[in-house]
Amino acid sequence: MPEPAPVGVEAKPALHAPASPGALMSAMLARAEGRPSVRSLLASIELDSMNERTATFRITDAERTGYARMHASVLADLIEQCGGGKRAIEFLESAEPAPRPARPNDTEVSPEMREKAMQHPVVRKATELFDARVIDVRPEND
Repeated sequence: MPEPAPVGVEAKPALHAPASPGALMSAMLARAEGRPSVRSLLASIELDSMNERTATFRITDAERTGYARMHASVLADLIEQCGGGKRAIEFLESAEPAPRPARPNDTEVSPEMREKAMQHPVVRKATELFDARVIDVRPEND
């Protein structure tokens, strides 16, 4: 009986570290597709610097500082998945919260309407579950 022929195993291509911080952040955003909480985290930080051991992120939204720090391991995993290798994660905080972007048709709501929305059970549960904050309240007819 003849010897079975060896079966070839196709090697996965090696990941190469992105050439710039912007390229790495783009790769991380692509990897986070379908993960809204991770994309939200990435939207509140900027890659400030990186060396062979550490990636330093600047937190651009001061209200998200705790959330970013709690999810440092997610950032480390994303960097590694994108070819950036294993890195410790450090944070720098911005002095001011990110400004709220202006939108067309932005309407002011009364403090009473805002308070009513904040007390809604679904809103309260969502803010607790996702460590979220309400950024806009609109009348129901919007």
